[in-house]
Amino acid sequence: MIYDHIDNYKRYDGCSKHIEKAFEFIIDNKNVEEAVDGTYVLEEDNLIAHIVSASTRMSEDGDLEIHKEFIDLHYICQGSEMCEFGDTKSASDVFVYSEEKDIAFLSEEKVKYAFEVGQGQFYIVWPYETHKPLIAPPGLEVKDIKKIIIKIRVL
Repeated sequence: MIYDHIDNYKRYDGCSKHIEKAFEFIIDNKNVEEAVDGTYVLEEDNLIAHIVSASTRMSEDGDLEIHKEFIDLHYICQGSEMCEFGDTKSASDVFVYSEEKDIAFLSEEKVKYAFEVGQGQFYIVWPYETHKPLIAPPGLEVKDIKKIIIKIRVL
């Protein structure tokens, strides 16, 4: 997992074949007034961006998830969210995996730590790293946020 500010994105250019193009998309679309919600195919089957307006939720209303084929890059355009992280020890910890959506949810909560991600910050989650995004920060009620999520195929 990587957690940083977008000002430092060049540090990560070598992490994946497609990460430079992913960061270019974020730089071009990070202005919340100009970012239009939708799905953007940057490279067929390898690099897909989603600009979303969403509401945070309480921790008990979300599930830890994993991906197998894609790296998740989450960038916050407006607002803030907590992202919780955990671990999975065996296949029995995971609900049925959806190949179509590249996602599985944990059958049991195993949150180990969490951190707040604010405007201008991003985090990268590697395949099999459990995470629960869109959680309302402690002491705050559910709020609207705008974020960019980029799916980067692991090659």
